[in-house]
Amino acid sequence: MKLQDAFYSEKSMYGGWGVIGYVAPGAGSSNSYASTNFTYAGHIDYATETNATEADAWTVTSKAALNDCPASSVWKIGVVQNAAGNTSKYSQALPTDADCKSLTPNFDQIGKS
Repeated sequence: MKLQDAFYSEKSMYGGWGVIGYVAPGAGSSNSYASTNFTYAGHIDYATETNATEADAWTVTSKAALNDCPASSVWKIGVVQNAAGNTSKYSQALPTDADCKSLTPNFDQIGKS
């Protein structure tokens, strides 16, 4: 979030992973990376700037079951321009299975003050 916030404060736009300097864990390029247990995707085009609302700006999908959290569970972060137009707001979506919350107990606090 800090990279996106810094980019937004300078450009008043959101940036794809390439322009904000983000590299997800694992191997890959542009907006798609993979590690042993997860695949990572960025949905704002890698090298663009935009003011568009993006509900799925960043997603992570589990490749395998992790403890009681089933395989193919998805975590998401969305980005939307604040009503005042001068800052970003973030939304988050946890996997629907309650057993996944223990893997990322603070994930639902992303973007909250």
